[in-house]
Amino acid sequence: MHKIITMVLNLFKQPPQWQLTSRGIVIGNKIYFSNEELMSPDTMQYKFAIGFLDKLMELRIAYNNPMSANSMCRSKQYNKQVGGSENSYHIYDNQRGCMAIDVQITNNRQRHILSTIAQKLGWSVGHYKTHLHLDRRTDIGKPNIVFLGTGC
Repeated sequence: MHKIITMVLNLFKQPPQWQLTSRGIVIGNKIYFSNEELMSPDTMQYKFAIGFLDKLMELRIAYNNPMSANSMCRSKQYNKQVGGSENSYHIYDNQRGCMAIDVQITNNRQRHILSTIAQKLGWSVGHYKTHLHLDRRTDIGKPNIVFLGTGC
């Protein structure tokens, strides 16, 4: 498994050019993340930390499987409404911008593959029953961690 992941990571050191469009994040005609996945549900807005989308697309391409985001950007108000941490990396309406994604994934093998690739690429990973929380806390000087979330 380790050799396969290393090979995949080496293949994508220079990821294809992506664009943020009115349809979401696309490469060519293929939508990798829709605007609905990117936006906070209450405001239909988003703002990302500098470099976050590049790292997200690097991860998505290295994983080479669909990633269904069930939470990415959140307004402070929406984050509070859903019980998120006051300092959540999902919050977009702050000075930093969003730097987290929750990926809906229940297949244990795919969960392990995505988690391993994410960690190798510098993401912190939270394991929850129905999803993986992935964030870039290391980009702001915080330690990289792996944790079990509630409901596991």
